[in-house]
Amino acid sequence: MLEAFGITLFALVLMQLAPGPNLVAVASAAFSSGRRAAIMVVLGIASGAMVWVIAVAFGLGATLKALPALVVAMKVGGGFYLLLVGCMSLRLAKGSGCTSTILEGNTKTLASDAHFKRGLFIVITNPKVALGWVAAASYLFGVGLTSFQVAAFAPVAALAATTVYGSYALLFSTNSAVSTYRRFWRTVEGIFGSVFVAIGLALLIDGVRQLKIEY
Repeated sequence: MLEAFGITLFALVLMQLAPGPNLVAVASAAFSSGRRAAIMVVLGIASGAMVWVIAVAFGLGATLKALPALVVAMKVGGGFYLLLVGCMSLRLAKGSGCTSTILEGNTKTLASDAHFKRGLFIVITNPKVALGWVAAASYLFGVGLTSFQVAAFAPVAALAATTVYGSYALLFSTNSAVSTYRRFWRTVEGIFGSVFVAIGLALLIDGVRQLKIEY
């Protein structure tokens, strides 16, 4: 079991180190709202990882394989959510109403639970994350692990997410990073918004395309 956990953890860390919606969400929170906000996003991401591990351990993985429509629904729902987040960043970049709070370093533009929910929702609604955990569970079950043994990987996944994304949160919330953000906040928010919109559109288009093929 330990060897299987080690292999899965190695693959997981590689995926977490790669740029994606999770990293963008952490960086966006760190730059605009400070370290505490970024840590709350990280905790949301870690909680989402635990949810996925436990879910696939007790049958969700098999359900997703048997019902491709659920994956399509996740792509559409996740795509809409990322589009919403992206549009909020783009609106902030173009507007002026929030300028003073950002430049004054107000770290309470969103409540802590809102940052936590953002991290959680981004993970829960990401179909690529879902399929990744389905693949991981298939491997773990394939080497002979039981459902409870696979579920035992949940805190390991959460710890990995906390370590990787927590490091990003600390990096992006340093004084130099925040100072740079305050100088170029419109550009940074525009980039973040564009990335979220691009990923959201890609998910939506892929979901609609898959829906046409299957139905």
